[in-house]
Amino acid sequence: MNAIKVTLGFIELALALKFLSNADLARGWRLLDREIFIAAWIVIFILLGIYLLGKLKFHHDDELPKNDFGLPYLSVTRLLFAMTSLIFAVYMIPGLWGAPLKGISAFVPPMGTQDFNADDLPSGFRFPVAGAVTAHNEAGEAEVLPQPVKYHEEMKKNEPDVVVNNGMITYFDYQEALAVARKQKSR
Repeated sequence: MNAIKVTLGFIELALALKFLSNADLARGWRLLDREIFIAAWIVIFILLGIYLLGKLKFHHDDELPKNDFGLPYLSVTRLLFAMTSLIFAVYMIPGLWGAPLKGISAFVPPMGTQDFNADDLPSGFRFPVAGAVTAHNEAGEAEVLPQPVKYHEEMKKNEPDVVVNNGMITYFDYQEALAVARKQKSR
């Protein structure tokens, strides 16, 4: 029974980080970015797997049951849970370098908080017009799109680096984006 309590304690720690991450995103503190969150979850689930394998012991833990030869063994259930925990930790490792982790995307912070992404373009790469995105009309002439106004100051801190580094424009208000799209379509 103690093993169940400890296992649920590890899972509770992981979920507590999820709720702390939500508060961090809402307040804009940027303390628990995506990489830090994923790294903490990797450590928690590796420790859980090691605990379930019997290699990590706490004060109130009982000894593993012994077989006929006096050697400790793991039950099949405990071994499966340990394997699941360790496989989950290995699954999350690519997320440290910008992999989307679609299976747990509802739990991890958004990609906008990712500081490092392996798919980033080289630092010298920019669009032709620095600081603005260009659109091309039917004649092939480049046009500069207008900068967003509504909600831009509050929301720009959550934009992914690929948007910021390449001078792309993100509209955070539907009506504003629709007006720009209609203007571009009418040309």
